[in-house]
Amino acid sequence: MPDPYPRWKFYPSHTREPSWVAGVLAAFAAARASIESSAHIGLTSDKALAELRPYLESVGFQIETGKTKAEKIRRPVFFGDEGREGKTYEIDGFHDELAIALEVEAGRGARGNAVYRDLIESSLLVDTRYLVLAVMIGYRHNSGGESGHRPQLRGCTRPAGCRLRQPAAPAAVRRGAARRLLVVLPAVVPRANSLQLS
Repeated sequence: MPDPYPRWKFYPSHTREPSWVAGVLAAFAAARASIESSAHIGLTSDKALAELRPYLESVGFQIETGKTKAEKIRRPVFFGDEGREGKTYEIDGFHDELAIALEVEAGRGARGNAVYRDLIESSLLVDTRYLVLAVMIGYRHNSGGESGHRPQLRGCTRPAGCRLRQPAAPAAVRRGAARRLLVVLPAVVPRANSLQLS
């Protein structure tokens, strides 16, 4: 039996995934030929996002189209005087109706600490209920003429948690303020290097 594509996990694991998850997974499956790491060496986050854009837009996401200010997706973190945005973060995509933030990490971003930054920043976004975090299971790269494979997702097994507050209030989690996280793993990795989320 072939491995499912993409591999995914919804957090918290004690709740059933929402119905919108099927559309997001279908978008990644539709772009598989263009984003699968076993077939593409050196795939960057921008290239992966460009391949995913039409499919994600078809299920209601607004997706970053470039690097200029007008092409980026900015979401508020807090507001200042007269309701002006005091602080914003740039994200790869957002679904307004369902309040879903989207981050796609590939290439150097997947090899660094971008996943952890995404988890923290998304927990601070205003009017955001979910985070879709797409991370390659493995990253194939060329380094000094040699290609290699680096498994990813070391320790990325916790839900995004609740929106950070000052002071932190654990009771907020019990009242249902917790974030939901969908981790999508759009890569096929040789069996010996497969990582399982726990």
